[in-house]
Amino acid sequence: YEEKIALQKAELKYLQMQIKPHFFLNALTTVSSLTYKNKSEDIRKFVNALSNHLRYMLKSGLNMVSIKEEVEYIKNYFCMQEIKFPNSVFYVFDMDSDIEDEQIPQFVIHTFIENSFKHAMTFEEPLSVFVSIKRYSHNNGEAVKIIIEDNGEGFPQDVIEAANASTADCKDSGGHKVGIYNVKRTLALFYGENGLLKLSNAEPSGARVEIIIPMQRGDNHDSSYS
Repeated sequence: YEEKIALQKAELKYLQMQIKPHFFLNALTTVSSLTYKNKSEDIRKFVNALSNHLRYMLKSGLNMVSIKEEVEYIKNYFCMQEIKFPNSVFYVFDMDSDIEDEQIPQFVIHTFIENSFKHAMTFEEPLSVFVSIKRYSHNNGEAVKIIIEDNGEGFPQDVIEAANASTADCKDSGGHKVGIYNVKRTLALFYGENGLLKLSNAEPSGARVEIIIPMQRGDNHDSSYS
C-alpha cells in the first residue's frame, strides 16, 4: 500500500511538471519586441506579471491551492496576453463568492485557458473566454463545478472522445493531448474516480470544458506533495 501511494505521488509530480506551460522563450521575445516600440510601461507590467507567473509555477510538488489563487494566477496570465495581443482578449469570471477559499489542484483551470490561446486565438477575431465556478452536488456530496468556454472552433471529435472515455489515457503519439491527459489523470489519481473531466463543443461554436472537484475528498488532502 505504501509503495502504491509513493508511485501515485511520483506520478502526480510528473504530471504537474508537464502541465506547466513552456512559453518562457516567447515571453522574452515579447519583452524584446516591446523595447523596439519604446513601450517601457508595458515592459514593466509584463515583467511584473511574468514574475508572478514564475512564483506560482515554482511551488514544489503537486499543490492544492485555493480557487482564489488559481483565478488570480489566470488573471495574471491574461494580463501578459493582453500586452502581447492588445485589444484581442476578452474574459469573464462568474464565481460563487463563498467558494474562493475552497482547494483545487494547481493548474487544473489554467491548463485549459492556455489551451484556448493555443487553439482558439486568431488575428481575425478577439478571443473570448468565459469561466464559471459554482457549487455543485456530486454523488450526494459537495463539489465545485468549473466550466470554461471559448469562442474558437472547438475540440476535434477524436479529442472529445478520448477525453470523455472511461479510461484515464487520452494521449496520442505526438503528445498533442498531453495537457488534457495530465488534468484527467491528475483528477483520477487525486480523487479516486473517473469522469470528473468532460469536453464538448459549445453552441454556436467554441470549446467547452467541465471539471468536477469533489470537495468532501479534496479538503482531506495535504496542501502539497513534497
